[in-house]
Amino acid sequence: MLTHPGFIPKEDIENNFLLNLSLKINEQLASERPAVTIREIFDHLQENEHRIDPVSRQNFYAYLRNLCTILVQMGDASFVELLHQIQRDNLRKGYLFVDGKLTPSAYLNIVRTAVRVGRQEWALEFIEAYKAYLFNEEAKHDYAGLTKAECLFSLKRYEEALEALPATFTDTLYLTHCRRLELKIYYELGSDLLPYKLDAYKMFVSRASKKVLSDTLREFEGNFANLLLQIMQCPPRHRAKKEKITERIKEKKSIADREWLLEKIAAL
Repeated sequence: MLTHPGFIPKEDIENNFLLNLSLKINEQLASERPAVTIREIFDHLQENEHRIDPVSRQNFYAYLRNLCTILVQMGDASFVELLHQIQRDNLRKGYLFVDGKLTPSAYLNIVRTAVRVGRQEWALEFIEAYKAYLFNEEAKHDYAGLTKAECLFSLKRYEEALEALPATFTDTLYLTHCRRLELKIYYELGSDLLPYKLDAYKMFVSRASKKVLSDTLREFEGNFANLLLQIMQCPPRHRAKKEKITERIKEKKSIADREWLLEKIAAL
């Protein structure tokens, strides 16, 4: 390991910025309680950007974003705010672009992170300002529409969110996300259309070929649809049934929108 005593002379580490930074990152990976935090690495990197070549600079920032994302996915929400700050910094400096364009996943992740830290208005401005930079000229309005709908949904502006949702998607992954968000909107609105929309979605998930939906994605979406149906059929304030549905949601290893489902069953 690079941290092995004597492997690298101390004076070399102190005099070489890239080596010093790499060792700080290595410490993050090697120790459960590193002495240097991700925030300190980010601040250190910002202060010394001029000393790093463009490729290394982008790689270091990509590492920090990915590490924050992994920690958030593992349940440490304290890193969401830092991830948002890094994304905004990198967006302003152009580090998130590939050949002058933004990938749909990066576009959506930036908005989702902003929403989680309560920056919805900033997110809505970002969506409009940067949709022209999206890859895939033909589908950029659909990606922007889905992202905007997700942001409006978080603000409980459900009717506007429904209007923003694109009618279809050529990308299956985004199509399932789009239709699932539609179901959530209809649920929040208490719409009579929800049972019909849910039936149609369950049929799509069950009948789609493996070329359209992988087994993993089918399970992910199917579990969401089945548990949403159980919530819809659960009598209000029926403690035993609520507890049983809650346990079913928690025990599923693969399920979309787990936290939202738990929130809905708890509210009954």
